[in-house]
Amino acid sequence: MALKRHGLMRRRRAVGLTQERLAEALRVERSTVARWESGKTSPQPWIRPRLSELLQVSAEELSELLVVSSADKQHLTERTQYAMRYPSRVDLAAVAELRYGMQSLGERYDRMPSAALLAHAGEHASRVAFLAGEAPAGRVQREMRVLQADAATFMGQLVWDASQRRDHATARSYYAQSVEVARHLRDPNAEGHALLRTSYVALYGAGDY
Repeated sequence: MALKRHGLMRRRRAVGLTQERLAEALRVERSTVARWESGKTSPQPWIRPRLSELLQVSAEELSELLVVSSADKQHLTERTQYAMRYPSRVDLAAVAELRYGMQSLGERYDRMPSAALLAHAGEHASRVAFLAGEAPAGRVQREMRVLQADAATFMGQLVWDASQRRDHATARSYYAQSVEVARHLRDPNAEGHALLRTSYVALYGAGDY
């Protein structure tokens, strides 16, 4: 499965730069730019400010563009779009795609500010919650509910971090959703994770209770 920085390529083209012209402006070889876009190497920290300037993006946006993604991304997106149009037909393949999306968000969480991920993560969590409610009973529904609990916990963590540990109420509401779903599933691992996060918030937000 080919992996590339599709976002980086699209942005370069959007600002009217070829690989050769971008390389010239950065004083590197064209093959260096090609390796960045193929995901084989990454721009060195010292060159990133200039790269951001040439691509007309912020440092945070550049970090987003440097995420390596699968060449099958569009195909997988179409599968999720089909599930959203016909939610009662959601299947394990769509569940796998949605879980991959959560994993990708988790990986970016380690590299990007939480505030930059909030909108995308919120949309993803909303799709998961909707499909979990519409999925056919059985294994597909259970897998969707497990993913829903994970997504709610992740959203609570993002909100709390993005608010600089001030928005205790919203974080707790997401964790409460996760606990409720996990208890319904009788999944002690998911429930324990959400409760642990809730305890962290309690240490900082006890006065809000």
